Amino acid sequence: MHRGWILVGLVFLTQFVANATGFYAFPVILPAVAEDFGVSRAHVNMVPFAMSMSGMLFGPLIGRAVTLVSIRLLMTVGAVFMGICFFAMAHADAVWQLQVGYALGIAFASNTLIGVGATTLLVRWFEAKRALALGVAGVGISLAGFLMTPVTAGWVADYGWRSTYMIFAVLSFLLAPLVLWLTTSDPREVGLRPYGASDTEEPPDPTSPPPPPLGTREALSMPALWWISIAAGFTFFSVSGAVTHAVSLGTDAGYDFVDSAYLLSAIAGAAMLGKLLFGWLAERLGERRSYMLCTLLNAMGLVGMALCRESYPLLAAAYALFGLGMGGATPLMAALLARAFGPVHFGPVMGLASPILIVFQSAGPPLLGYLHDIQGDYGPGLCGFALIQAVPLFAIWRLRYPESLAEGAVGDGRRP
Repeated sequence: MHRGWILVGLVFLTQFVANATGFYAFPVILPAVAEDFGVSRAHVNMVPFAMSMSGMLFGPLIGRAVTLVSIRLLMTVGAVFMGICFFAMAHADAVWQLQVGYALGIAFASNTLIGVGATTLLVRWFEAKRALALGVAGVGISLAGFLMTPVTAGWVADYGWRSTYMIFAVLSFLLAPLVLWLTTSDPREVGLRPYGASDTEEPPDPTSPPPPPLGTREALSMPALWWISIAAGFTFFSVSGAVTHAVSLGTDAGYDFVDSAYLLSAIAGAAMLGKLLFGWLAERLGERRSYMLCTLLNAMGLVGMALCRESYPLLAAAYALFGLGMGGATPLMAALLARAFGPVHFGPVMGLASPILIVFQSAGPPLLGYLHDIQGDYGPGLCGFALIQAVPLFAIWRLRYPESLAEGAVGDGRRP
């Protein structure tokens, strides 16, 4: 078995642990934290906001760091730092200390164990089936929400949020030696070719330095980076809005809280399938056509969520359709950047795209909530979000790969 697939399994695990502890756990822990410190939930919600703002800074920094420092070292430090911050936050005396912990440790860990660092690792190791590898590893993100949300709720109920953070710290510390043992930052280091590279090519020389990556100004001057970032940004804008309000939409439609929560599970479950499906489709249709298809599924799901609220089975099907498209968006975005810029330049351009994505992603939930408040209904907002999906469709249609950098780009992005 090619070593790249071992790294897919490792990234699956790092994304599972980092997402389960850093993202999906916080909404479960939030009420207990607010009660413990005697503050409003809005005040505690500044914790993930601080992490998002910090992530806008860490993305470009980690994107540049992967060209200068070993990814193995960055991911290992990310796991250790995450563990230290969870341990420290378990002993916090004020909410601002949680804000610092998430803004530093969790934001750094997310960019190394989930985002730029882990994604760059897989891009370097895969030339063929890259979107599939990214999709398989990305299942760890969705599985974390599907499995660990109820587990975390049980831990908080039985042991309290502080002990739950101590468990998170232990999980993070256990992840570090595994990353250190299994990670090889680049196949060149061990004289291997990326998965799918031609056997007729000369084996890479591990002592020869790789070509220099794009500078920040040069990367930002390339339209391909902006078209891909705009497409993914508007996709994540709709995704973050719909997911954040998914349970509230169900309760507003007259379903009880448990049934409404199952609707959110339908999104998470379908997203796992979507990552695998679109990873497979990208090898057959190309990344661009596959991204257009997942965007259409998102739009259809949003319309279904707006119009099918009187029938629970139809509403659940709409949630699942939306989740299917949502699942394909993240691995396909990374695959598009890799196709456009190649493995050498992927880290810096992925890092530069991250702040753009965070801005769009942060705007979706409050805007959908505002539209609900002024309309008294989620329907118009969801339909508007569906119409917005025309923007990523147009952006991907306009996308042209830079000829001097694009890796095997032929027409729609399929391998030659």
